[in-house]
Amino acid sequence: MNILAVQITEKERIQLYAKVNPLKKQIEVVKSLKNPKVIVSIPVKDSTFRTFNFDFDDENKIKKAVETALKAELPDYKEIEWSYYKKNSQIFCVITKREIISKLKEEFSDIYSIDSDVFSLLRLLLYNEKDNADIIHIYNDYAVYIEIKEGFPNKVLSISLEKANDILKENPKVMVSGFIPENIENPVLNNPLKNPKLNIAFGNALKPVYRTGVDFLHKETFVNLKNLASLSLLVLMVFIFINIGLFVKAYTLKHEIKKVKNKEKIVYMKYFGGTPVDPLAQAKGKVAALKESFTKKEDSADILNFIGRQKSKIPDIEVIYINISSNSAVIRGFADSIQTVDKFRRALNEKFTDVKIEESVKDANGKIRFRISIKL
Repeated sequence: MNILAVQITEKERIQLYAKVNPLKKQIEVVKSLKNPKVIVSIPVKDSTFRTFNFDFDDENKIKKAVETALKAELPDYKEIEWSYYKKNSQIFCVITKREIISKLKEEFSDIYSIDSDVFSLLRLLLYNEKDNADIIHIYNDYAVYIEIKEGFPNKVLSISLEKANDILKENPKVMVSGFIPENIENPVLNNPLKNPKLNIAFGNALKPVYRTGVDFLHKETFVNLKNLASLSLLVLMVFIFINIGLFVKAYTLKHEIKKVKNKEKIVYMKYFGGTPVDPLAQAKGKVAALKESFTKKEDSADILNFIGRQKSKIPDIEVIYINISSNSAVIRGFADSIQTVDKFRRALNEKFTDVKIEESVKDANGKIRFRISIKL
C-alpha cells in the first residue's frame, strides 16, 4: 500500500512517502511514490475532545448517544464535524470545525483518511511496543500533554511551551516528541528515521497497520488483511462442516433433537415448575411476562440529553467527561466558581434525587475542577 502521510504545522505541510505492508507490519520510507493514498491528521489546537463511557456496545446506540450529548452541549453543532474511537466501553471523541475538513478535502485530491495528531502519536507508541505512557509533543508555538493507558488516550491537554518545559523537568519519565529543545533529557518517543519532528507524519503512515484512530471521512478506508484471512478460513471451515453434516444419518439427528427437547423440559421445570408441552415457547411467554413487571430502564441517550440541556443553561460550566453505568453517572468538568457548580447540581436535581458534588478543587488557572455523582 502506497501512502503519503501528511503532518500539518503552522509553517508547512511535512510529507512522508511510505510503502506499507499491514499484514507484516512493515513500513518503508521512500523519496516518492506514484498515486499514493493521502493520510492527514488535524493538529490538537484545531480540535477539542470529549470522553464517554457507555455500558452498551451497539454501534448505532453509541452514535446516537454521542450525537445527543454534543448537540446539547455545543450551540454551533451544525458547524462542526466529529468522529470517535471506541475501545471496550471507552469512547474518545475528536471534534473540529467543518471548514477545516472541507479545506483538507480541497487541498488533497486523493485523500484517504483524516485523523487526529493524538492518534498519530498513539500509533507510534504502539509501534515502539508500548501502550502506557505520558507524552508531551512539542509544536512550534505550543505543546500537548497526552496520557495513554492500555492503548487509549485517557487525557489530552493543550499547554504552553513553558508549562511543557516545567512538566518535563519535574517528571523525568514523561516521554517527549516533536520539536524538542536541547536542554531536555527525557526519554524520546522516536521513529526509525531518528527524527522526532516527523513523529506525527510517521504515525499517520502507520494507520493501515494498527487501524487505531478516528476518520472524519466516516468510511472504512483500509482492508484488514488479517481479518480477511480469518474470514476466508472461517468460510472454509463452515463449508467443510456443512458437507460433513450431509452424511450424518437421519436417526442420529432425531436422537439429538430428542435430547435437546428433554434438556429444555428439565430447565423449564427447574425455573418455572409444572410439566410443559412446548418448553421453549412457554419459557418465552414466562420471560416476556416478567419483563413487563419491571419498570423500563431509562435510555443513556435520554440521560445525556437532559444533562446537556441543563448544562446549556449555565454557560460557565465546561463538561469534559461523562460516565453512565446501570445505576449511576459521573460528570467531570470545570467551572468559574463553586457557586456555579452548586447551581449545576441543583439543575440536575430537577430530574435526579441523589446528586452529590464529590470533588471541587481550584486549579492553577483559578478554575474549579469538579466531580458530580448521580444515583440513577
